[in-house]
Amino acid sequence: MRRLAVVGMVLALAACGQAYKLRPLSPDESNVLGAAANPLLRQLGYLRSQSPCRFGTSFNDVQGRQLEVLRSKSPEACLTFYLTAGALSLPREELRALVAHSLGHLHLDHESTTGRRVSTRVGAGTASVFTQARIYTPEEETAADRYAAGLLKVASPGPQGEGCRALGAMLERAAREGDRWEAWTEQHPLAPARATAAREFCTSPR
Repeated sequence: MRRLAVVGMVLALAACGQAYKLRPLSPDESNVLGAAANPLLRQLGYLRSQSPCRFGTSFNDVQGRQLEVLRSKSPEACLTFYLTAGALSLPREELRALVAHSLGHLHLDHESTTGRRVSTRVGAGTASVFTQARIYTPEEETAADRYAAGLLKVASPGPQGEGCRALGAMLERAAREGDRWEAWTEQHPLAPARATAAREFCTSPR
């Protein structure tokens, strides 16, 4: 079984709160990320045996929950995971659902569309780097949820579709935990009915 091969990168994670404690993932943390992400990446062809993709990581060791997957700007990797310790501590199926949602934005090419952005500057003790994060529209969030549900149904089916239903559980957790998800919900608007809609995507035939 091919594992997620990650390349540590010191990159600023936009809109991840006031604390910046960037460091490489430990081997155990890499295994946690790989266990959640590999079924999705395999389904999308990133883990093919010929010319497999390598993955960069930018890890912020704070308890806020934030994760994004973007096309890498480094020649060493094809994708970069921007994540926090709080995201990595989610239950595996919910972490997988969060990755699937981000892959939905990536594969629907939402990052290239125009729209309002949030900006931040890296805090004291790190390089002064200005970054921007795309604020997605409610329509884009719905589309990414639908994409994630379809991907989870195939890549992480589980008993009675538990893999897909974790998407609704993750969205409910984001609403329930409030400030801990502030950076993520600033970029990904969290409408009250999103979790219910996500569960309906999981039960629909397409």
